[in-house]
Amino acid sequence: MHFFENHPLTCTVFDIPWQTRQVVKPSASYECHAYPLSIPGIERTHLWLVDVSKIDAVDFEKVLSSDEKKKLDGLLNLEQRMQRKLARVVLRQVLAHYLKTTPLAIEFDYNEAGKPMLGGKYKSKLSFNLSHAKEKVTILVSSGLAVGVDIEYDNPSEKVMLSIAKRFFSANEYELVFQAIGTERPKTFNRLWTMKEAMIKAKGLSVYGLLETPDLSAFNKRSAVNNIEHFQLPECLGFNWRDDQFHLTAVLNLS
Repeated sequence: MHFFENHPLTCTVFDIPWQTRQVVKPSASYECHAYPLSIPGIERTHLWLVDVSKIDAVDFEKVLSSDEKKKLDGLLNLEQRMQRKLARVVLRQVLAHYLKTTPLAIEFDYNEAGKPMLGGKYKSKLSFNLSHAKEKVTILVSSGLAVGVDIEYDNPSEKVMLSIAKRFFSANEYELVFQAIGTERPKTFNRLWTMKEAMIKAKGLSVYGLLETPDLSAFNKRSAVNNIEHFQLPECLGFNWRDDQFHLTAVLNLS
């Protein structure tokens, strides 16, 4: 799907059902092929995966509000600044697609943890969550219930990875990461990290909410089929996707 007019940016949108499936299909079988899209029904969500490596944030940042530009321009790291600008540009384009309006017409409110939600005349029209890593931007869209999404690449340093796990993981989860060997260590870490991140984002919590997430060590013993796994906890339904390059978790909050 070509998203920006006259620009070769391609998006893939996945239609994710919120139930535990007996048969899990390859990721391509979830793809949406009919556009334009309508806001998904209550038992489904749309997961957007966008590659922004070929676009320049400067060319599109005119769709950002003055407050967004001011906040993002305050970031000292140039690479992070450009990544976050592109993520916000894509977010506005995606929301405008569903609401049949222009990207500039989108208004945002923010909760205490800084999580954005629709404001103004579009308030409560839909729920969404945003995550980005390197050249990938992912956006999860729901008709109402709160959602969370996180995407991570398998390239954190050993020191950083173990430090984060020690700080935010349970003793059992940390031991799983510590005992993992070679390339399995970042895979184990990111599976747990994306699940926890998506869960707290769906609840609208800050990073310190990670300390309140349940112990997920038992999930590491389960095998994904076709690199995809549906899971269920008392407080949420979830969708894990393991790609060759990244790990992604999407969550629907039930609490």
